[in-house]
Amino acid sequence: MLNITLPCCYAHGFGVTQDNMEAVKWYRKAAEQNDAEAQWSLGICYGNGIGVATNFVEAASGFAKLPNKIRLMLNILLVIATLMEQA
Repeated sequence: MLNITLPCCYAHGFGVTQDNMEAVKWYRKAAEQNDAEAQWSLGICYGNGIGVATNFVEAASGFAKLPNKIRLMLNILLVIATLMEQA
């Protein structure tokens, strides 16, 4: 199983030249092996156009693959953020 460390190294330039496209390549490989952190990171990359063209459908697809427990936590955080904006 692929470790999330390699794509993080490319994303942040730890020990290698920073290369967001290479990071996305390795995030994708880890995400295909059901690594939740890689799925999250890949969704962030697509949602913000980091190393790839911005693609909200791909971002949502990455987030949809996250385990139910993580998706529930994200929904709770979204509700809290929305309530804080309204206050």
